[in-house]
Amino acid sequence: MKLDERKVPAAAIGHWKQALARLPDAALAAIAKAHPTLQTGFRPGKVPAAQLRQRVQAMLDTASGLPEALHEALAAEGLQGGLVCVLSHQALAHRAQAWADAFGPAAIASAMLLDDRAPVRELGFQQLDTWGGQAPDEEAVRQAQDALVEAFRPFLRHLKPLVARLEGEADTASPHAAASAPIANAAGDTATLAPGPATPPTRAPRPSRERELIVELRAQRQQARQAQRLHQAAERACADLSAQRDAATTARDQAHEALRRVQAELTATRERIDQLVRDGVRAQLDERLRPWLAPAEALQRDVAALTEGTLLDEAQALLQRQAEIDRREGLRSQLRAELERTRAALAEVQRAQVEALNPLPQLRPMAQRLQAHAQALRARLEGAAKVATRCATPATAPSTTPPTAETATPAHDAPPPATARLHQAIAAADTLDALATLRHQVHAAEPLGLLTPQELAHTHALLHDAASRLYDRAGLHEGTADTPPAALSDPHAFPLHTLLATLARGQPATLVVDGHNALHLLPGLCRPDQDDHPRARRALADKLLALAARHPTLRIELWFDGPAHDTQTLSDQVRQHFSGGTGRDRADHAIVAQVRHLASPAPYDEAGSGEGSIPLIAVVSADGQVRADVRALGALVVLPGEWGVWW
Repeated sequence: MKLDERKVPAAAIGHWKQALARLPDAALAAIAKAHPTLQTGFRPGKVPAAQLRQRVQAMLDTASGLPEALHEALAAEGLQGGLVCVLSHQALAHRAQAWADAFGPAAIASAMLLDDRAPVRELGFQQLDTWGGQAPDEEAVRQAQDALVEAFRPFLRHLKPLVARLEGEADTASPHAAASAPIANAAGDTATLAPGPATPPTRAPRPSRERELIVELRAQRQQARQAQRLHQAAERACADLSAQRDAATTARDQAHEALRRVQAELTATRERIDQLVRDGVRAQLDERLRPWLAPAEALQRDVAALTEGTLLDEAQALLQRQAEIDRREGLRSQLRAELERTRAALAEVQRAQVEALNPLPQLRPMAQRLQAHAQALRARLEGAAKVATRCATPATAPSTTPPTAETATPAHDAPPPATARLHQAIAAADTLDALATLRHQVHAAEPLGLLTPQELAHTHALLHDAASRLYDRAGLHEGTADTPPAALSDPHAFPLHTLLATLARGQPATLVVDGHNALHLLPGLCRPDQDDHPRARRALADKLLALAARHPTLRIELWFDGPAHDTQTLSDQVRQHFSGGTGRDRADHAIVAQVRHLASPAPYDEAGSGEGSIPLIAVVSADGQVRADVRALGALVVLPGEWGVWW
């Protein structure tokens, strides 16, 4: 704290704090009213006196200057208001040491610092600076009081009549008379300032307002003590609740741990029971199946002996070598795609030459280069087709029949095309096995696109006619119902003839048709861009209805892709299905599932012999995966191209 830009000494601040400790509560309330920050945390006017007194004392340490409210309270409480303010600067300076010894250095200097006169405040700073901090002894105090009385005797003599008049008018019990008595005694005798036993003053009765305030204060203190007791009781209850909560938390954790242990034991017990059950079931199965184990193991050994060998390994190695060659030299599909792109580019260049108003001179050389590139690609494809045809020709024994003029080819003529040589090989085949080999080669070459749709249809027709002639020669044409077709050849070699022979004998058969493949690979039913049109599906269904009408024992299941699963009965023999679901090959999975269901043997036949019976199943599809799956289930596989020959 500073006064007149000077730091107030600690002795003065300490004396002021002592004065604030003696300050009445009403004066403290006036200070709090002037400084509302002192009531922070309490309702206005409800700050406890002790805490308010501490906050007022703390203001002396934190304030930069002496607040006005504190200045007035300290001036009224100390020597400044009753002594220093009525003395001149000369009177104070002339007897400065006497004032300090008589009233105390800290008390008189602190009162001087509160004065409104700058010289007086300066005198107070000087006294505090020169004071060593020691209080004067009794002799020094007595001498100082005598010196002050001697110096102010004329002044006191003039005040004595006034004091006497006031004493006569005032009641002897009033506080004013008690207060003026020392002044009168001091004016008459110098010994009154000497230290001696003091007569306790008579206490005046309190005003009614003060008594009301005291009563209210006592009531508030009683309420505060009661609130404090309630607060302590609430704290004890809170502590008890906290202890109960901790105990409950501990008990809950222990219960959870016990539950985890019980669950772990239960899981272990369940696993042991399951293992015992599995062991018991396995033991019973072993006991019941032991008579069957020896034949099954013998059969497994025979199968393993038959499958041992290097044929599959050699085939796999050969396929790997072919894959390496394909990666290095390319595939026919790649050459065909390149040829199509070259032809398209050539057409665009030629159209630009014709339609452009000012064609570039580079268009003509570019057209020649594209044409040459297309011819080179075509020559390469034709060479690859010749090699494939030579590989597809079966190695049959040399025929003893001399070549006729129709089949003989002069040495100087060019070799016939690949399709012509294939047709010659089909015509020359004299056994069903040789014809089956040619059919297999045609099926293998069909996905490669070596034959046009017209050539492929003609080739299937030739294969069907050749097979019919060989079946006719063996006495197994469609009118023969006594000899089974498997007696001459594998039923899978010519599935269509096997199906026809079965129907000719009046035996039941099921034909499962992949409708999308049939529409896509049979251009006679619809245009290529309308293979999923409802009109095309209806045309295929009409074909199947007519086919079923000619064969009463034939059952036909027609499958299409569709957004929702649906089954329609077109007749007693023909049903049309829509697979539903999502995915690109939705109907493929449904076809395989139906064939698996149809290929499952019935538990008992109609005669009750106990042997399951499986009807003949033929699947019409061009999808390689579907063909492989249904062939593994024992069904016959017919390509849409050769199936069209039956119509």
